[in-house]
Amino acid sequence: MKILRPEKTLKDSFVIELGQKMHLVIYSNQDTTTDLSFKLKNNAKISIQCIILNSGSFKFHFEQDENSELVFNGAFALRREQELNFGYTTIKLGRNSRSHFELVGTLDDKAKKISTETIDFKVGATNAEGYETEKVTLLSNETQNVAKPIILCAEENMHGEHNFSSGHLDPETIDYLRARGVNPESVKRIISREQILRVAKLC
Repeated sequence: MKILRPEKTLKDSFVIELGQKMHLVIYSNQDTTTDLSFKLKNNAKISIQCIILNSGSFKFHFEQDENSELVFNGAFALRREQELNFGYTTIKLGRNSRSHFELVGTLDDKAKKISTETIDFKVGATNAEGYETEKVTLLSNETQNVAKPIILCAEENMHGEHNFSSGHLDPETIDYLRARGVNPESVKRIISREQILRVAKLC
């Protein structure tokens, strides 16, 4: 397992060779610009867990050859006037490649998140599959949440899917916790922590 803790700027590229596996954990608690590229050769596999607790720009670019597999789990918790610009692109080059992307998080106060998630199926990516899921919980009426899912298809025999959900806390959940003596601010912390721990447990 490789662990990255980006500081001000991190730019790097990785090649996962034929049949190899890579497990990467990224943890960021300061304002940073991160730009990472990955080339997955035939039968290569990569698993990434990314935890973001501050403002920043995060760009992830993947190229997938035949039978390669990508699993990405990300979580963020932003508050005050923090802003996250998040980009994810996977280019399907070979047959039977698989990718599963999930991003979950919370926005509080005047925090802002902009995400662009792209799956690009090139000619020859027969039977390739790509899945994107994003779930954001809004803890304030002043937050801004923008999601831009994109699926490009130059190959007919493929499957791409994007699921997005965004909303405020369920009133029943809030009432349940308040009835047990949990104040509103503590409720927010509990929800944010749950999202982060969900991804951290995968590390």
